[in-house]
Amino acid sequence: MENYCAMIFDIQGSKKLSNRSEVQFELIDTINDFNNKHKDFLVSDFNISVGDEWQGLLKDKKYYPIVQNFFAEKLSVPFYTGVGVGPLTVFSSSLPVNQLDGPCFHKAREALELAKSKKYKEVLLN
Repeated sequence: MENYCAMIFDIQGSKKLSNRSEVQFELIDTINDFNNKHKDFLVSDFNISVGDEWQGLLKDKKYYPIVQNFFAEKLSVPFYTGVGVGPLTVFSSSLPVNQLDGPCFHKAREALELAKSKKYKEVLLN
């Protein structure tokens, strides 16, 4: 099976932000900007999955630093990143990223939870 790279992000301390709605719109604009500029290595566009959490699917893990740097440069708030590498078990190009599934997403979720619990900026699980 082919391996992919899933990325899941979560804004740090978002519930305590006084400008939460402003940050949410900033996030939406940044995601749209990223998706428009980087179609070449996206398998599935980045989208907000829950609240201030967003995810996307890349063709290869070699691209994840580009994604990480883009969001770090554009967003005014810190965030956690979970990166997971592995196969997909549910995929269709007609489905949004939050309806896809497989070990790459399971690892990305585990990596995100580890990053949050240890206060690491990002964690990658192969």
